[in-house]
Amino acid sequence: MSNSLDYTINVAGLTFKYGPEGSIGMVKGKKLLHIQSNGGVYAGQDPAAQYIKSIFEFLGFEDIHQIFIEGQSADPSQAQAIFEEAMGKLIQFWKYSQLKQEQD
Repeated sequence: MSNSLDYTINVAGLTFKYGPEGSIGMVKGKKLLHIQSNGGVYAGQDPAAQYIKSIFEFLGFEDIHQIFIEGQSADPSQAQAIFEEAMGKLIQFWKYSQLKQEQD
């Protein structure tokens, strides 16, 4: 994770630029899918998820989707069901993306 964030943050002129009003994200018209696994349940409100989202918004991404695989450590007996639910969300996202591409 840190390698990709270090790269994206440090490429002024490629991923963002400075203008009269401050920083301007240069990554426009791209989709981003952020998949994150947590042992606990945070519903995307944990500091890591918020940080990653804010970095990519800074870079100009507007179409950000997040899938969280959470709770495996909080309830290990449900780990398989949690994984299957996340895979279902991923498949649903993929189908939605394919349909949207066909419409565009």
